[in-house]
Amino acid sequence: MAGRSIKRRQAVSTRPTRAGHLAPWQALETATSLAAKTYGLSNDLGTLTPGHLADLIIVAGD
Repeated sequence: MAGRSIKRRQAVSTRPTRAGHLAPWQALETATSLAAKTYGLSNDLGTLTPGHLADLIIVAGD
């Protein structure tokens, strides 16, 4: 039964948002790791990894 709950949550969280926009995880990936790979900077940027550069902005809400 627990496996069903996990699969359902994954299905819900990967579904694109309304009007064809990206799912939240897709938007985050596009702005971070995919952008770093595109510019050849994935050795320094794009993930929260020890030794990588990072700027974080934390907000309340979406």
